[in-house]
Amino acid sequence: MAEAPVGEDAPKEQESATPLTHDPLPGVGLALWERVLKASVTAGAFLLLYTLSQLTGLWVLYMLNGYRAFPAAHKVLDLLQYLLSTSDAYDQQTLFCIKTLVPGNPSCFPDDRRQSMSRQPSFTYSEWTDAKQEDFYELDAVPETPVFDCFMDMKTEADPTTLTVKPVGLQERRGSNVSLTLDMCTPGTTEPYGALLSPREQSTQEYLQNASNLLTPEELHKRALDDAVLQAEFYETPMNFVDPKEYNFPGVGYGGKEKAYIATQGPTVNTVGDFWRMVWQERCPIIVMITNIEEKNEKCTEYWPEDSVICEGIEITVKQVIQADDYSLRIFTVKSEGEERTLKQYWYTSWPDQKTPDKAPPLLELVREVEEARKQAPPSSGPVIVHCSAGIGRTGCFIATSILCQQLSNEGVVDILKTTSQLRLDRGGMIQTAEQYQFVHHVLSLYERQLRKTSEE
Repeated sequence: MAEAPVGEDAPKEQESATPLTHDPLPGVGLALWERVLKASVTAGAFLLLYTLSQLTGLWVLYMLNGYRAFPAAHKVLDLLQYLLSTSDAYDQQTLFCIKTLVPGNPSCFPDDRRQSMSRQPSFTYSEWTDAKQEDFYELDAVPETPVFDCFMDMKTEADPTTLTVKPVGLQERRGSNVSLTLDMCTPGTTEPYGALLSPREQSTQEYLQNASNLLTPEELHKRALDDAVLQAEFYETPMNFVDPKEYNFPGVGYGGKEKAYIATQGPTVNTVGDFWRMVWQERCPIIVMITNIEEKNEKCTEYWPEDSVICEGIEITVKQVIQADDYSLRIFTVKSEGEERTLKQYWYTSWPDQKTPDKAPPLLELVREVEEARKQAPPSSGPVIVHCSAGIGRTGCFIATSILCQQLSNEGVVDILKTTSQLRLDRGGMIQTAEQYQFVHHVLSLYERQLRKTSEE
């Protein structure tokens, strides 16, 4: 028989035979659960704080917004920017004058108005109506690098003046429409003080179709000097976005005349051919160009030749260049398929982008010149083409001024709001800034005084 183990071996053998009753990796499971628990508590705390902050912010905006619907997200950013802006009273970064956000106090409107970079007027009424004529920017007869020499393919095997335009995709042809979209995506009701205006029950289309404010000469003069009222009216009028599927033809003129104007963006390198096809197709007798080739960046390409060129099957020849005080006039002949027409281009360069001219008389003179040229055009002629860079700001002001001058001359009254609304039904964003809207009122006020003075003589 085997002997029983004795000495130190006995307890060791007994211990090794005892089964393990605990985790082979002591402490690992417990530490893992502790970390998961702490992470859950931290995430829950952050979520709770975030929820409380959002509810608090919405409650504050709800209280400040006159117990109306919550504003959009960008209003929150505009409100914070306004509240943290420099105080006129204390000249420091601080929260101040909370109660002035309540409707009815226009004196606390912020200076930074985001809609299409609207600005406080950089003019005075006396500066605009001053009859003294001053030299504006010098006008070059033809810029040094025409588009026909730089960007288009020449047919070397044929007539050297024959041009072809390389077909491009839609996005490429749209040119500067991207910036136009960005500018137009900030309608007046998204401004910090847009919330101060009472909400409309009407849709945009209904509002623009029915908006009207007929002004007598006395009311026109008084209103032209009331900046606060004009700004409120401008931002109350929706910019409007025209659905391409519903797009018909812009440019209803005075008295409901169809196809009186074509408002368009300035031609780009990729749209020169389209532009000249439009000129020929619509039988346009006049082009009004209200932009420089470059204003900080390129606004419009030089779409005309120095002498003669064939573009998209249309022969374009410069016959005469006339340099006036405030604009240049080019007289073209355009010929296609044996038919020849005369085309005039008025190039007005003294109007900065998204601003207003220094004086109104030169603009009124240009409006008169264009209207006289329209009357002298053949009866079969089509609409007048007007373009700046984006085709909504300066273009809208010119077309509105032209229509309203005819109304004031024929009827003795003027409805600037109705005309602006009609233009925006045709092309969204027409008359791009509050400053431009005020300028139209000043121009019409000056024109009425000129009419009265002429009648008295």
